[in-house]
Amino acid sequence: MDFAPGSDLKLLRKAIREFAEDIVAPQAGIMEDTGRMPPELPGVLAAQGLFGVCLPFACGGTRMTSLERLVTLEEVARISPAAAVYLAAQHTAAAAVLEGAREKADILPDLAAGRRTAALALSSGSPGLTCRITGDGSHRLDGNTAWCQGDAQPAFFLVEARDAPGVPALFILPHPTAGVHYGRLSSAGLRGSQAGPLVLSAACLPPASRLAGFRAGPAGDPVAAVHVLGFAACALGVMQAALDAGLDFARKRVLYGKAIAHLQAVQFRLADMFADLEAGRLMAYQAASRFDQDKATPLDLYALHRFLKSAAVRNCRKAVEIFGGYGALKDFSAERCLRDAQALAAGGFPGFTPSGPGPLGPVLVPPASPFLL
Repeated sequence: MDFAPGSDLKLLRKAIREFAEDIVAPQAGIMEDTGRMPPELPGVLAAQGLFGVCLPFACGGTRMTSLERLVTLEEVARISPAAAVYLAAQHTAAAAVLEGAREKADILPDLAAGRRTAALALSSGSPGLTCRITGDGSHRLDGNTAWCQGDAQPAFFLVEARDAPGVPALFILPHPTAGVHYGRLSSAGLRGSQAGPLVLSAACLPPASRLAGFRAGPAGDPVAAVHVLGFAACALGVMQAALDAGLDFARKRVLYGKAIAHLQAVQFRLADMFADLEAGRLMAYQAASRFDQDKATPLDLYALHRFLKSAAVRNCRKAVEIFGGYGALKDFSAERCLRDAQALAAGGFPGFTPSGPGPLGPVLVPPASPFLL
């Protein structure tokens, strides 16, 4: 088995890394200071072609593979997890429209060009929003979801609601719409990424607003898979940033006449961080490759999501430990990495719950490993 990335993937990683370091990094500092995304940043990301990576060329997209998209988001997240979460939300919305919207011609090119943006209100695992059909055939949405993330002024919300039998469904909810209130929460992590509660009170939508006709692949709902892989990319980017920061500090910090990188306790932490990062990266890259081949299962995605939620926080905490007292200061990047990882793990970018009748379908019993004879 050859896991080495091809030349095209290496060139893509290099190009996105240079773009993130040169263009996104200054904006990331502004987001960290103000807690808001600079209004010019979405346009810069769209001009780079990063909005339409899930869309075909005919819709103005670049039609990246899942692995290419994962690498792209990972490199952006290494510099600004908030910007990567924002992009991943747009990708999920674009995938949902591509898969299930009846009217796509006007929406998809605008999404690819960044002329329209979205926010995700995905209340998986909780009652959240409810839907019922009114006498004239329209859908009435009521309830609230605690975490809606994406653009601060979206053209529409991608909303998950449950009908009377409790079956989840996705809706395109235009913004503004009567009966919709979109709030904002101040978060310690992922600063600059809009997030807050979405409250719906008798919000009425036409029948065409309900997304349907999703292809049933082995991984379940493809929109859910795009969502989980986006989370994985953001987590990997934070973990890489934490490892880079910890290694750089360990080489430069001198104690008793030599760099602390020579201390065994520091080496153990760096080795643990590297192991977690490489394990998570292998799981994510394999899941992305398998998804592109229609071979991924709900278990692949659920295991990936569960592992990276804890591994990201664990890695960033070890980076803070390497920094010692400096790790608590905002002057050093390890402090921000930990806050961002905790926001991701706590629901800053929630994943679908693939148990029961959710979008990913039931979690299957894992097959026997082919390496265990």
